Amino acid sequence: MEPSLDYCPGLVMANHPQLHRHLRAAMAIDPASAPVNLRQVRDFVSSPRLFDVYVNGPASAGMAPAGDSFLDMHTLLADKRQKTYALSLSNWQAGRESLAVVQECSPLDGKIICVQIWPFEIETLDQFQRVIAVAMSYTRAELEAESRISSALNDLVEEFGFFADEF
Repeated sequence: MEPSLDYCPGLVMANHPQLHRHLRAAMAIDPASAPVNLRQVRDFVSSPRLFDVYVNGPASAGMAPAGDSFLDMHTLLADKRQKTYALSLSNWQAGRESLAVVQECSPLDGKIICVQIWPFEIETLDQFQRVIAVAMSYTRAELEAESRISSALNDLVEEFGFFADEF
């Protein structure tokens, strides 16, 4: 597959315009070929997850489901007690004073939410971008600790020509 003229090599964020098309060109993906392992996407798309904060919930304006909470909404993966949300860095900077950030908490405390700070608004992403962003937001340690995450991601990416076995 010949790269398009607007293709520039390098790492991009998941909110890249026409991300799917960009990946096809960057990875030389032939649409008629076999699905591509999502592990390879890590070489082309950065994780949107800048850092995590734990907040005495509930979710507030600007937060959107991310991580296991996103997967729970779209697959059979059961969410943990603590919900996970993404919040843009600009919304975090503007509203962090109004959030009850906690330094210590029990993983069983359902009143606490995990807020992943992302560099962009999750609501601005199309479905493919959102799925890729959530996938890239998982650390290797998280994926190794819970094999069901890869299975849930696989359910979401297969319609786009990818697979997530042993992601």
